[in-house]
Amino acid sequence: MKVVVSSVLHWFQNDGGPGALDDATKATTSPAGMSWQWRWYVAILAAYLGLLANAVVGVLRLASPLASAEAMLWGQSLPIVLVLLAVVMRRGVDKFLGAMLAFPLLMLSLVLGFFCRETVSDIRRTGSDPSFKPIDSIAVRHSRIVLYRGNGGATTPFSVVLRQEKLLIPGVLLVRRVRTVSPASEAEVTVLGDDRIRFVVASYARDETLTVKRWVYF
Repeated sequence: MKVVVSSVLHWFQNDGGPGALDDATKATTSPAGMSWQWRWYVAILAAYLGLLANAVVGVLRLASPLASAEAMLWGQSLPIVLVLLAVVMRRGVDKFLGAMLAFPLLMLSLVLGFFCRETVSDIRRTGSDPSFKPIDSIAVRHSRIVLYRGNGGATTPFSVVLRQEKLLIPGVLLVRRVRTVSPASEAEVTVLGDDRIRFVVASYARDETLTVKRWVYF
């Protein structure tokens, strides 16, 4: 119990709680020179930006489409945490800076959250993501090659996406987009060897022989 009480008192003293030390002492006891609110703020901000970057670039994916969609949906709550952290910051200038950084991300998260919720509902209803539906899959020596049909809605054409996927740990995939063709809705992929595949898009008279990499990117 003494250890717990001592830890709590130390946390308050170093992070601006009741009984906080003066600025000079605080700077000595906090090597980073940041309050606990800012440390959490930076960590959560980095996590959210990383989530958005991964959604665009597509390096890591969960093996379950539903789990991927739900993770993206829950990730949209992170800007709310940023706003709350900004509110509890002690100095007015910190509150202002924290709020100014968080507000645009909060607006973005509201829009993305709406589409993520629709995607989760579609997957639960149909068992697959209609906006990114697998239409063929083949195994190569170290991974899988999956062909997807992309459907962005009535205002965008269909596309076909050829993606290499390798299981890193149970439930988590390392992925790379090998080819994207748009507009197109049909394509074929076949195995030619351990590391070679044939990719055909008949509507474009496209016939390619591709080499896939053992570790997806190298």
